[in-house]
Amino acid sequence: MLQAIAAGIGIAAPIAQGFLADYAQNRANKASASALKQQAGIYGVQAEASLRTAAMYAKQAGMNVALGKGNARNLRLAAANLDPYEQYAMRNARVEARRRVGEGRTQFAANGVMVDTGAAALWEQDEAADAALERLDIMQQFEDQSWEYRTQANKALAEGYAAAAANAGAAMGAAGDAYATRLQQSAALAQAKQKKKKSWYNTIGAVIGTIGGAALGIAGSKFGAGSQAGAVH
Repeated sequence: MLQAIAAGIGIAAPIAQGFLADYAQNRANKASASALKQQAGIYGVQAEASLRTAAMYAKQAGMNVALGKGNARNLRLAAANLDPYEQYAMRNARVEARRRVGEGRTQFAANGVMVDTGAAALWEQDEAADAALERLDIMQQFEDQSWEYRTQANKALAEGYAAAAANAGAAMGAAGDAYATRLQQSAALAQAKQKKKKSWYNTIGAVIGTIGGAALGIAGSKFGAGSQAGAVH
């Protein structure tokens, strides 16, 4: 009887050791799965932050384009609005030229000089030439100002698109970071699921092994007791 029990214990002992090993591995797997799920959560937060950053850069890109277009439009309007000022300046120049000529003719006439001939006529021609040059100068000044406005408008538009391109690049980089982090999150979750699955298998195996070992031990003890009883009989 004692030998049979000892034999059953000998069979059950390795199984019990296996159970303890499986139990320890089960706890380790659960801890690892929990850590992996926490890491996956961190990856998820990082991915969301990267997506928000990408959206922010994309919004800034749109704002920069709109700003560039707005500045360019205002500068082109400023160039267009120069026309009435130019016309006003040209009209004043013509009025002033006629005033000077009128005063000069009056002075010539008061001094007994024929206004349509000789020195008076030459002087009036010079005044007309000076007036024409003055009007050309006014036209050139306004043309230069208009050209400067148009140049600034083109520059503002280009700067807006350049800033938007930089923002778009940053947005793509942030979106790439989000995608990579999502992949890390998926990998961590998959590993956590695998660890949890192994823990479940280890638990089942340990329980089955323990029950089997106990059954073998009991069966062995009964078999040994029956054999001894038969021998005594």
